[in-house]
Amino acid sequence: MTRKTTILVAAMALTTLATVRANADASPPAMPAQPQIPAAAEAPKAPPTFAAQTPIEIPGGAAHFDFMIADPSMHRILACHPGAKSLVVLDTTTNQPTVVETGEVNGVDIDPVENMYFAAGGGQSIAVIDRATLKKVADIPTTGPCDDVIYDPANGLVYVDHDDGTEVWVVDPKTNKITGTVTVAGAPEVMVYDRASDKVYQNIKPTDQTQVIDPKTGAVTASWSTTPAHSPHGLAIDSEKGLLFSAGKNGKLVAIDIKTGAVTANCDIAQGVDQIAYDSAKHRIYCACGSGAISIIHVTRKGALKPVEDIPVPKGTHSIAFDSDTRCAWVAYSTDTGSFLQAFKQTEVASK
Repeated sequence: MTRKTTILVAAMALTTLATVRANADASPPAMPAQPQIPAAAEAPKAPPTFAAQTPIEIPGGAAHFDFMIADPSMHRILACHPGAKSLVVLDTTTNQPTVVETGEVNGVDIDPVENMYFAAGGGQSIAVIDRATLKKVADIPTTGPCDDVIYDPANGLVYVDHDDGTEVWVVDPKTNKITGTVTVAGAPEVMVYDRASDKVYQNIKPTDQTQVIDPKTGAVTASWSTTPAHSPHGLAIDSEKGLLFSAGKNGKLVAIDIKTGAVTANCDIAQGVDQIAYDSAKHRIYCACGSGAISIIHVTRKGALKPVEDIPVPKGTHSIAFDSDTRCAWVAYSTDTGSFLQAFKQTEVASK
């Protein structure tokens, strides 16, 4: 190769290298703008299942409550007020309370045949109250403090459990006398009666059990574990589904199959539950928890327990009733300044 040719080739090589470097240093071509994807809209919050109504102050000052029930056909809420030694009867059409001096009462139920209320408690007696006049007409003495009271429409008898005792007293409303006893395990709590099975179900706190009482024989026929619900207090039943609901102080609610006695479902609720109430139309359980909440649980078609929400209530609230007449859940509570009943009006929530 000649010198002239060599110089020419070198010059061409330098020119090519400079072009490559220039292209490498140049910014890459701009990418076409991408369409903006809008952020997903925030899902609307579900409305609360209940709207709190104005509390109703009860005469007599601050004093603790215990069990309460609804009397829908008479448009009433009955609230045991042992701290004031009375039974509060609230007219739900006027929100006007009547205070019946009963002595210390913790539980109450309705005898629609004799048209009487039976209320019993720590005063070691059962108060009999005329349902029409709201006057106490009799006291039935007991040998110890009472707790819960239920009426059995099949045999027309009233059952009253011995608070922290080992017996349930059987009362004949026609004579206002104790006609028998049923021996149960120690420290009975809430009772319920189921018309479909014609059985009385009794929660037993220390042994984490629900015992089954056969009114025909006056004896306990079965004892079922409520584990994982410990210290079972609240009790309710769905006769249609054949499920018993038992609530433990430890923040657990269980469903028990009344045919087998087996726990078939459980879920968490707020701590410190006492009374629970059941809306059989909507299949909802309302748990009054002393930690300051009503835990609302939906029972699905398959019997599962699905938490819906916890509604805040004053701390220490442990009494609740569901009124099928007003479609309200009612609670009773006391503060440093007074005693109150309060309704929570139901709103529609889809069931699954």
